[in-house]
Amino acid sequence: MNVAITGANGFLGSYLTQEFLEAGFTVIALVRKSANCESLSKHPSLHIEAIDYKSNLTDQFLSLRKKYGKLTYMIHNAGVTVSLSSMEYFLVNTKLTQNLIGALEKSEWLPKENKLIYVSSMAAQGPFGIDKPVSNYGRSKKDAEEIIRKGLFPFLMFRPTGVYGARDIAFLPLFKLANRGLYPLMSSEQKMSMIHAKDLARIIREEAYKSVGIIHANDGNTYFHKDFIEALKQVTGKKIKKLPISPLVSKISLGLSDLLHRSLKRRPGLTLEKFQEISMDWHLHENPNLLFSNIPCNISLEEGFKDTYHYYKTKSML
Repeated sequence: MNVAITGANGFLGSYLTQEFLEAGFTVIALVRKSANCESLSKHPSLHIEAIDYKSNLTDQFLSLRKKYGKLTYMIHNAGVTVSLSSMEYFLVNTKLTQNLIGALEKSEWLPKENKLIYVSSMAAQGPFGIDKPVSNYGRSKKDAEEIIRKGLFPFLMFRPTGVYGARDIAFLPLFKLANRGLYPLMSSEQKMSMIHAKDLARIIREEAYKSVGIIHANDGNTYFHKDFIEALKQVTGKKIKKLPISPLVSKISLGLSDLLHRSLKRRPGLTLEKFQEISMDWHLHENPNLLFSNIPCNISLEEGFKDTYHYYKTKSML
């Protein structure tokens, strides 16, 4: 069985690659030519292939079809999660999806009876009680979903909540502050949800065998900041004080950061738009109208934070 994974060298992509390899698949890891692939362990059934997404994808997929044979699944995981440019979100998350589907159809690398799996985001659904995207990131993922709906392939789309674990860098600033005994807090009442990347990768593989449509994914728990603080206390072994953050000060600071990064032509780790989005409530598993995977998660928040903290420590990132 063959599975191709776009963005296979990325955070979640590396977990997906390992999960499908362990399940006995031959994995074709599709990465950009300049990609750092140190997150991908050597394996006899792993084949890393450089893809130029700006060139003719059909010809590249035809070549890969001749080399490896037809696919059982195509997992489209590549995308951009943080950008100062709304155009970049739509070029990468939406337009690339359209191009990829067209190339799959023309090359017949993925037979029309086989499944296209898309890693979307809960941002495409929107925060709890709002039920629509509130960011350009969320809108670009929702538009990509609509393109997939109109395609010829049976599809399975996943909308995960906040994904964390070893090799993630999005949570690094939070762990750095916790390592110094501090926790930034704007609202103690915010409701959040999480899922460890290893659990998500396993759920995607298991659901791939049996499901179609849109599936949301988290670990089934509603978290408050006090739960994060307690977990961080346990993994760091330190007392952690709450650091009150004014919403206005946060907006001003991130607005200035956006301006600075634009002038330097650099990608920030967090934008004002992303901050406003993640500061809302994301306990969507309490919405009875949404379909969630019923495959249980194995990794608790404390276990997941311990895994993440250990990774940061071993990589000298803390």
